[in-house]
Amino acid sequence: MISISEPCTFALFGAMGDLALRKLFPALFQLDRAELLHENTRLLALAREAGDAAYHLGQIEEHLREFVPAEQLEETALARFKARLEYVHVDFSRLTIM
Repeated sequence: MISISEPCTFALFGAMGDLALRKLFPALFQLDRAELLHENTRLLALAREAGDAAYHLGQIEEHLREFVPAEQLEETALARFKARLEYVHVDFSRLTIM
């Protein structure tokens, strides 16, 4: 088993895009399921879509249920993954680069 010694905050830009929903979130879920992410690692889902964060997190969960094989989608692992996941709306037109 690989030991993960340092927690991190993983920021995924374009979190509501097809690549993230079909491939990246399922891959991150599998890493978490295999206990390869530090217990204090956070996952930030950054995207342009405004609205309720709970709605967007629900969309991510729906895609996990679609793209992760059912026998691998353990509810305890899913709950742990969802607990480390946060949705952040980013309006790139309002960013100032210094």
